[in-house]
Amino acid sequence: MTHREKEALIRQMEQLSPAAYAYVSGRIGRRLKELTPSAGKVVFCVESVPRDDPILREIQTWVDESNFTSMPRKTEEVATYVSNRCGRCGASDHLKTCERCGLVRYCGRECQVADWRRHKNTCRPRESMSCFTAGNVTLALLPERESRGPARLVPSDQEAIVAQHPGEYARTEVAAIFKDMGDNGYSSKEVRRFIEAAAANGQKVRR
Repeated sequence: MTHREKEALIRQMEQLSPAAYAYVSGRIGRRLKELTPSAGKVVFCVESVPRDDPILREIQTWVDESNFTSMPRKTEEVATYVSNRCGRCGASDHLKTCERCGLVRYCGRECQVADWRRHKNTCRPRESMSCFTAGNVTLALLPERESRGPARLVPSDQEAIVAQHPGEYARTEVAAIFKDMGDNGYSSKEVRRFIEAAAANGQKVRR
């Protein structure tokens, strides 16, 4: 899977309807159970999965299936985004991405306005971070933030996690989680909130 394909997949997952969430998360949960039958409660971070991992293609299939009945045009729009073409005319120059959904591109305002009657049915705002639980698996959708670069890590946030969850997280383990997410542009406060949200669901973040 290319970088753009993975980016599009994460953006689609951020915009799934509740029913689609239930379908996709259920399929991922069952697949992870097949792959790691002895694992306990885990957090599955889509953003951290290597692009060559075959499970990403499986997830894309399930997302496409969930969109087929409710938003059949969504798959067509995503295809133009992945191939870097205008969602209206197919041009490949001077493209700008829809600011609201981030999943379709246009060569200019004329094409964007002309396509709005169709696009408005699939245009949904993106969530900056979401986390939901399916059985023993917490699925985390953490979009990559290339423009921000590595974030500064705050030791007090890491120490707070170790103190709040004695016996659950070792300092080296917490440091690795903070570094991994920090390298993708997430601030220490965001990482801390993510770990705390997982803990509230009885889950543990694993890297």
